[in-house]
Amino acid sequence: MLPLGKNDPDFVASYRLLGVLGGGGMGRVYLGQSRSGKRLAIKVLSEHFAEDPEYRERFAREVAAARLVSPLYTAAVVDSDKDASSPWLATTYIDGPSLEEWVGQHGKLTSETVLALALGLAEALASIHQAGLVHRDLKPSNIIIDINGPHIIDFGIALSGDATRITTSMLVGTPSYMAPERINGVDAGPAGDIFSLGATLFYAATGSPLIKDGTFYEQVIQVALGRFELTEVPVNCQPLITRCLSKDPQDRPTAAELVQILVGIGAIQPAHGWWAEREPLPTRTHFQRPPRHSRRRLLVAGGAFGLALLGGGAAAAWSYLKRGQPGASPLPSATPSGTTRPGRSSRVLWQVASHADHGPPPAPDSLSVRVVIDRGRRIIAASGRNVLATDVLGRPVWTKEMPTSSLQLWPWDDVLLVGNLNSLWLLNAETGAIGPELNVAKLEEPFAAQDNPDGMAVQLERVLVGPDRALLSVGTALLAIDRTGKVTWRMPRPMAANGRHTPIPVPLFATQTHLVTRETATTSRVGLRQMSSGKSIWRATDSPPGPPPGPGPGGRDEAWKASEGVIVGDYLVLRESSRVQVRLLSTGKLIWHVTSPTPVVTMKQVRNLVLLAADRLVAYGLADGKPIWEKQVRGARLAVTQAGDAIVVVNENGLSIRDTTGEPLWEEPFRAAVGDLMPDQIHVDSQTAYVTFRPRDEGPPGGPPPPPNGPPPEPRPSESPGGGPNAPIDAIAYQLGPDLASAEPSPTP
Repeated sequence: MLPLGKNDPDFVASYRLLGVLGGGGMGRVYLGQSRSGKRLAIKVLSEHFAEDPEYRERFAREVAAARLVSPLYTAAVVDSDKDASSPWLATTYIDGPSLEEWVGQHGKLTSETVLALALGLAEALASIHQAGLVHRDLKPSNIIIDINGPHIIDFGIALSGDATRITTSMLVGTPSYMAPERINGVDAGPAGDIFSLGATLFYAATGSPLIKDGTFYEQVIQVALGRFELTEVPVNCQPLITRCLSKDPQDRPTAAELVQILVGIGAIQPAHGWWAEREPLPTRTHFQRPPRHSRRRLLVAGGAFGLALLGGGAAAAWSYLKRGQPGASPLPSATPSGTTRPGRSSRVLWQVASHADHGPPPAPDSLSVRVVIDRGRRIIAASGRNVLATDVLGRPVWTKEMPTSSLQLWPWDDVLLVGNLNSLWLLNAETGAIGPELNVAKLEEPFAAQDNPDGMAVQLERVLVGPDRALLSVGTALLAIDRTGKVTWRMPRPMAANGRHTPIPVPLFATQTHLVTRETATTSRVGLRQMSSGKSIWRATDSPPGPPPGPGPGGRDEAWKASEGVIVGDYLVLRESSRVQVRLLSTGKLIWHVTSPTPVVTMKQVRNLVLLAADRLVAYGLADGKPIWEKQVRGARLAVTQAGDAIVVVNENGLSIRDTTGEPLWEEPFRAAVGDLMPDQIHVDSQTAYVTFRPRDEGPPGGPPPPPNGPPPEPRPSESPGGGPNAPIDAIAYQLGPDLASAEPSPTP
């Protein structure tokens, strides 16, 4: 038995001590043995910490937290005494080294082993989070590996959801594994553990910590700014680790979602010998850990830096560092600006076949969609009478049979509008629960005598979704509904001077406060209305947008007929078909307009530019409409990153990211599984781009003109033209990556 000195803990009488497993932190861990011979790991709180009530409370929380977690994923608690003179905790002994020890002795793991490690740790974190805990100190030294997979230990600073903080003035953890929000003074939740997992996987994949250079304070700042160099990570691990290391906690997957993603990409559960292929495990009797920043050092981080960090976050602390280091410059971007990486790893996070109907809707509404990606979690589509939802692995989530077929879809955040010519239903996108039916003919029956004396057919002609209300154009009136399906206001057909009813205003686009309409009662006008009531603010006489450009070879695109817009300060930017116009929001005065000679598929605004995508991508000045640049990108769908510093471009060739000068930062072609489909919709949510596809021949005959320098590319063969189990992929998610956050425009040639 090992002597423990004059303050022997109370467990001496029950357990034999065989050796020292490690020290540091709040105490020392011993290799022990029960009376029956079972080996145990016994953690004892150091004497000077045991005298501190806060540390005793933290140790008690560690014991409570360890008891809550499934023993499949951690060391099971055997015994403890938090009230002893030196509090102690006895757990089952896991016969293996820590991940830090293994990598330190043998080097980085293979990419396949990293994915197996990720799957085991994701399952462990899912169990921890399901128990209502956040570990808050996940790192390689707190992960023990054995033949059954990785185990997470040391819940010394874990918190439950209802726990009260021990202190608000301490920063506890290890810099390379602390989430940016914790360093910026925000108490991290489960998403903080996901960041630590990403940093841990980086260590396993490269053999070095995420932040390996600079002083302690510089490391903290680098994490707070969220800038990391990930080029050393194996290509098949990069998308996963990149997403875990997202600066915004909302952009990181949950532990349960990580398990789904890893299973989907073929990661396997750890099996015997999973962690190494070269040497057997070393005998674990006494391991000397490599030097690292101790928790004690983090606890006492203070002075000018500590005050800046706790009071003003990373920005103030960065200023402090710059004053202390003349000539210091901002940290470099993870990716050099202006570079194209055609050979980098795939950024595809997942790809799914939605099994949507492949034919055109019976009465096309250019604002409806074929496939809906619900907040990156579910893929929803209509097939016959059914609305189908699958997860990102293609597994069914829910199916709802509707009373009719030939359905159209309009996404509305967590609500899905489903309808045909006569009725509309509101579905819960998460569960598929169906709300009340809105039969437009019945809704208009009370007003028939006054507003429909000529017996006009009452049908659902157009649906426009705004932030808080959806607009339904039903022929005899324009209706606004809320998310419960209640009609909040109604605008009937206006009356002309001759006493006849004229067409209702056509809703073009809506914000939370404004509704823009096309009004054709006597002359063509653009109108601005209050979204809350439909009341007119101004109407400006305007020439109609005119018919779309003439047809060409290939399939017709409903996006040609679409309207879209944006409000930027006092500028109202509006696209109708192939015409773009900019007006003053306050008065309706026309500032400039342009009509494309070829079909336009989308318009976007970024910084001081208006982007128009047709047979090429053209940028106009927002204030004066002057052409700034153009790129030979045909028929592209566009999106803009949330930071507004890059443009996401997708066309039949693939997806690319371009800076605001139009120059490519990186490109990725579509995979063969897409077959003969064409891009339909693109949505960017922080660091992820979601792309959906449509059949090439959807809609009536006619199509875009050939590209300026030759015939259109040959169509790719479709793997399965129908909606069966082998249907082509028509929904793909791409990881954009944190490198965009600091990307600078590349030089224009």
